Amino acid sequence: MKTAVLALLAGLAATAASAGSDWRYQLAGQQEWQQWRETGRDGRRVVAEDGRLAGLSATLAWAPRDAASATLRFGTSWGGRDYRGLSNQGNDLRTRSDLSHVFVRAEGAWAPQPLGGTWHWQPLMAAEFWQWRRRLQDAGNARGYPERYRQGLLLLGLQAGDEAGALLRLEAGTGPAGSNRVELPGRDAAALPLGRARSWRVGLGSAMLEGWRWDVSAERLTFAAGEERPITLQGVPLQSARQPRTELRRLQFQLSWGG
Repeated sequence: MKTAVLALLAGLAATAASAGSDWRYQLAGQQEWQQWRETGRDGRRVVAEDGRLAGLSATLAWAPRDAASATLRFGTSWGGRDYRGLSNQGNDLRTRSDLSHVFVRAEGAWAPQPLGGTWHWQPLMAAEFWQWRRRLQDAGNARGYPERYRQGLLLLGLQAGDEAGALLRLEAGTGPAGSNRVELPGRDAAALPLGRARSWRVGLGSAMLEGWRWDVSAERLTFAAGEERPITLQGVPLQSARQPRTELRRLQFQLSWGG
């Protein structure tokens, strides 16, 4: 995956460099800190995870000066989180979860509007699709298992910037029920629906040296509890399960270069 992303980064840079002055590209590396929390039916926390991921992303934008703009961004990240939860017998369980993440985002922004001095503001809207792969490691007699989350989001936002490259961004969005494909040990794979997703984000950044900039962003993403689904073995129902209410908090630092 990382090799494919690096190849796409190089292709985007070459495309933008040859396309003309209205086109922009940005290649970025980032570090991300995460908190993942799952809450049971009785309101008690049943899973808590904390960890860090590294990532790469690429952005290609059509951005004429003083006009509307369109942006396509994609990326990947990888890492892990420390897991604290409960076994099926109700005992404390500590292990690690290995993570990988891919996403694509399409964004449109209206023409900049004057805000005062050298500052301007723009409304924007975006659509995202992402996929998380999460694998719980074994812990003693408890066997680990893989999961695959998929979710789409629609977001609205406002951003304010100045001629020097400073940028402040606020976004909020929601999305239909996604899914979690889980492969429990000794059971058939099952698709558990996620509840409705809601996202709140804030970002701050600034230009540095020629072509370089830094950005910091924070997000709170929640999923309502999903609907019950049967868990089967060779097609025979054995039990039922649902995806609990889940909250993900993310803090990301990004360093990028572009033209």
